[in-house]
Amino acid sequence: EEENLTTDAILASGSSGSQVLGDALTEAIRDAASKLKEGDTPDFCMLMLSSSYCQTLESPLTSPIDGKEQTAEAYERVVPLLAKQFLLRGWTTVPIIGCSTAGPITPEGSRGVTVTLGKFPGSEVKAFRVPSTFSEDWKPKDWTDNCGLVSSPKPSALMVLGAPQDPDLVRKVLAGMDFAFPEGKIFGGLAACSEPTHEHSLFYFPGLEGAPEVQCLDDGVIGIQLSDITVDAVVAQGSRPIGVNMEIVETKDNGTVITRMREVNTATQAEGAPMTLNPKP
Repeated sequence: EEENLTTDAILASGSSGSQVLGDALTEAIRDAASKLKEGDTPDFCMLMLSSSYCQTLESPLTSPIDGKEQTAEAYERVVPLLAKQFLLRGWTTVPIIGCSTAGPITPEGSRGVTVTLGKFPGSEVKAFRVPSTFSEDWKPKDWTDNCGLVSSPKPSALMVLGAPQDPDLVRKVLAGMDFAFPEGKIFGGLAACSEPTHEHSLFYFPGLEGAPEVQCLDDGVIGIQLSDITVDAVVAQGSRPIGVNMEIVETKDNGTVITRMREVNTATQAEGAPMTLNPKP
């Protein structure tokens, strides 16, 4: 008898705005775990981390470091801190994927940490990283041999995170997945693009069992495969496009007021009442 995944599947999220990285991760994990059923071990962990934690290192033994060296050192501490929390809870098989972000990520609209724990009974969960040997000519067997992904006639879901500096590679990986997993739904996004105070990063950790490899990456593609599950992929939460696609052709007041638009791929221009963007009181 098949399990009812619609009823039993859980996505439990927790967040923290604590200014201390270790405390924030502990609080976020505690918050998310409290929403799981008692005794449940999650199938995977998804992490979103504000890059503001990389601007000041906490250890008094560390001399001040600026720039990317400081960022790399701070990012490299993230997964070991999470793995320690997992070990204390006996979660030795839980993989971690995630990325840094430059903007607000907590429900309160502040910078911090958000953790999502996924529990999908009856579904096989596999964390993967696309290696540098990736080829557009990969067949389903190549995806299995190099990433551990399994092609099946049953529906599946592939959650993908890519580094932003090589969108062409991400597009090629997505095209290859689409060919190799015709029954799979692929969704995800890019790690936040670099800003003056932000360096993007991907976090990848297959689990504590065996010989785990802790990885903090600044390029490539990572993800989670959920087998034997049906999902609906949409552009945004509860939102769908309305009307035709338009492009802006004329503005005023430093681009804050749109005065003329036209339909994409046509020469027809439309004029109407000015549309103000981000109005201020």
